[in-house]
Amino acid sequence: MQKYEDNQDLTDFLLALEKCADVPAGCLSTIKKHLTPVAEEPRRILDLKKLVTDELLVIDFNLQMKICKELVTYLRSSAYGSVLEKRVHQEVETRWNTVHKMLESVHRNFEGIQRVLKEIKQEERIKDIDRRLVEWLMNFLQPFKDETKNVEGNDYRTLPLVLLAKCNLDFALEPALLDTPAQAALRNRAAQFKVTM
Repeated sequence: MQKYEDNQDLTDFLLALEKCADVPAGCLSTIKKHLTPVAEEPRRILDLKKLVTDELLVIDFNLQMKICKELVTYLRSSAYGSVLEKRVHQEVETRWNTVHKMLESVHRNFEGIQRVLKEIKQEERIKDIDRRLVEWLMNFLQPFKDETKNVEGNDYRTLPLVLLAKCNLDFALEPALLDTPAQAALRNRAAQFKVTM
């Protein structure tokens, strides 16, 4: 049976979280501070904090992809994209392959993009990009790109490759020993999404 204190704890947690959520998208530190576990909190609140923390970890990855996309869109729509040694990419056929190619082009051109943006006093467009996170995302998406390419073959039958692709992706989504909590949360989220499809 639930006690009044349990409900009050939950209400206090959610009200404070709602207040914290009313901050600009890039300022997640306020929310993260509220989600820091406190030993004397009830187990239900600690579980909720863990759940919301995992969601925020995945949001960090999505935020990196969004920042990269906005940067590429800016560079492609301005004349500054043509100044770079290598093109920045934004569109290909498959959505995750598009994301991979975009991240790869930002990562590969990072110094050049930084130089160009500094010259035009637009450095703030790249300041929130975490290169290590972008590189990890590229590596995370690589198996999806590879399996998509294998299954889309025109010169051979691909139906037998679907089961192999599923097994390869299952393996790619298994937690790795060196994963950060954010990386483990993203692998877990992708594995859950794959199961529901």
